Amino acid sequence: MMKFFKPRVRTEVRREQLVAATLHLLAHTSLEGLSTRQLAAELGLSQPALFRHFPSREALLLETVAQVRSEVGAIAVAIVESQLPAIEQLRTLGLRLLEHVENRPGIARLLFAMGTPSAGAIREALQHVVAMQTALVLELVRQGQAAGDLNRKQDADAAAMLFVGIVQGLVLRWEIAGRDHPLAARFEPVFLVWLHGAGPKRADRECVEAEPIDDSVQTARINEAGKSVPLAMLDVRPLIARGVDPLSAILTKLEELPSTGALVVQAPFRPSPLLSLLSRRGHGVSAEALSETHWAVEVVVGGALTIDDLRDFEPPEPMERVLSAVALLAPGGAYLARLPRHPELLLPKLLERGLMVQVAPRGDESTLLRVEKRA
Repeated sequence: MMKFFKPRVRTEVRREQLVAATLHLLAHTSLEGLSTRQLAAELGLSQPALFRHFPSREALLLETVAQVRSEVGAIAVAIVESQLPAIEQLRTLGLRLLEHVENRPGIARLLFAMGTPSAGAIREALQHVVAMQTALVLELVRQGQAAGDLNRKQDADAAAMLFVGIVQGLVLRWEIAGRDHPLAARFEPVFLVWLHGAGPKRADRECVEAEPIDDSVQTARINEAGKSVPLAMLDVRPLIARGVDPLSAILTKLEELPSTGALVVQAPFRPSPLLSLLSRRGHGVSAEALSETHWAVEVVVGGALTIDDLRDFEPPEPMERVLSAVALLAPGGAYLARLPRHPELLLPKLLERGLMVQVAPRGDESTLLRVEKRA
């Protein structure tokens, strides 16, 4: 049995080594100048052996970008979970990102290759990395404004864009200067200048103290029909492909949902920082990979409801379990379940009972079902 797993383990290790070698070579080689021959030689492989792990140079570069995104995401998650004030999280984020680039300078060469003719599909993958950073910074700016630590009159989007531009600018100057100085050491003075512009004014602080903002409160919006919309779907893949921050769209959608509502988000990768941010706001969050470039993210507003996962049960058990669960609902109560497919036979039975029902596709054959008993 052990022999069955050994080749796969060796393959995964070799793929990791090839990604590490790519970043190592990019520290001294341009993206256009990087060849599979160089990469194979770096690890003492033949080119055919390299192509057994990655079918093309582009596939290897895409895997390298995915690794960078994972590393940056881990940094962001650790900062979000630190419970520090928003300003300290922003300061720490800038320092940690610059320290990471300084330790792995190939990342800088990779990021600044977005505009080169050879970037191709790599450009879109790199835009995901930038969008993830921008989304986190924007949320931290908004948290700082809500707490009165940052000026509420400043444009949050502009402040976030400037912050990200500062980090990118410091990396660019470091590259141009031949990496002749500690990169992270240059951040603090520039951050203080940014903070001077984004920081609170006296009148603004008084306004915040007079009108505190409670981020834990979710306001239910009402649609034209006079009913709250409890289950929503949002595909952020087109936004991220254009390098647009998806966080604003997600938060806006969540504000439209009632306290037991749910949102299904389609994303091109696991948005770890976003999941941590939403979890800190008290929402229930889960994410599942449907493919290498497609994730289903489910957000339950307020985290009061859990999702009953019924996908592994054979028919008619999912139907029977749903009907048993909804029979116990109190007036105004709600129930969520993942079903293996669209519940064509179940829906009429739920509607016959006078229940309010919504179904949202999850991006594969399965669906998210929400049932509410009228108050």
